Amino acid sequence: MLDTLTQPVEGGRILSTSLVSVFFADDGRVLVGAVTPERLIDAAASGR
Repeated sequence: MLDTLTQPVEGGRILSTSLVSVFFADDGRVLVGAVTPERLIDAAASGR
């Protein structure tokens, strides 16, 4: 089901709505925020 709700991106998968973005990293981390998907991916890459 996760595969149908998310889009593959470098380093994991992303779910984006008008309110929130969720990044499911390949290493098991999950980042959530009221930000753009790109911000979550950048945060995951930098370790923040």
